[in-house]
Amino acid sequence: AGDLVVTGETGIRVKPPERPRDTEGAFGFMQGGVSSERPSESTIRKVAEAIEETQREGGDVMTVVGPALIHSGAREDLARLVREGYVDLLSAGNGFAVHDLERDLFGTSLGMDTEDLDHPRKGHKHHIYTISEVIRAGGVAEAVDAGLIEEGVMYECVTNDVPYVLAGSIRDDGPLPD
Repeated sequence: AGDLVVTGETGIRVKPPERPRDTEGAFGFMQGGVSSERPSESTIRKVAEAIEETQREGGDVMTVVGPALIHSGAREDLARLVREGYVDLLSAGNGFAVHDLERDLFGTSLGMDTEDLDHPRKGHKHHIYTISEVIRAGGVAEAVDAGLIEEGVMYECVTNDVPYVLAGSIRDDGPLPD
């Protein structure tokens, strides 16, 4: 009750950038030099142009991300894009948010130090500790308000009033309250 739900025929328009496709099976995209895991400069340029065009036309830019963004070291870049107003909405899984928050609290993502790629002692517990701390605070926004979370993508969403949706799954170790 009280949740806003998109209904009707208009829905949400999604226009992903075109990527080369071949007929080498379902995982053929991984064989070439360009994939969503290894974006080329031309793909990045097209995404930037699409963001600028969407903003010029008065549209909203929604970023859909996963934990690989945190593992790959792009967290600070996305946080900056949120802070500077290039992202209007964020859609992610519980895992993305936990890895982002873990990075702030412990400097790790899934227990691995994202700076030197080392595995700190008991780092594997950081994921669960992060979930517990955010639950104790009452949620992501409450953790930010309490000063527990001081940087990262989720921090920027909260402090810049960028709405986010976090989806959980049956595999989540302990979904965040959000």
